[in-house]
Amino acid sequence: MAVKLLIDLYLRKSKNLREDDHRREQSTDTQEASGRRWADRNGCTALTRSPDGHA
Repeated sequence: MAVKLLIDLYLRKSKNLREDDHRREQSTDTQEASGRRWADRNGCTALTRSPDGHA
């Protein structure tokens, strides 16, 4: 059985951006989904930690 590398996903609330700001706001759900997809594509297992550092 292959061992997968564990990675932590640190999610944060987006700042309110000006309308002309080129950066995209992402909800924490979107950030988590994106991070999990990246982890899966790269053979990793994603963990999500709460702000206090617990899984």
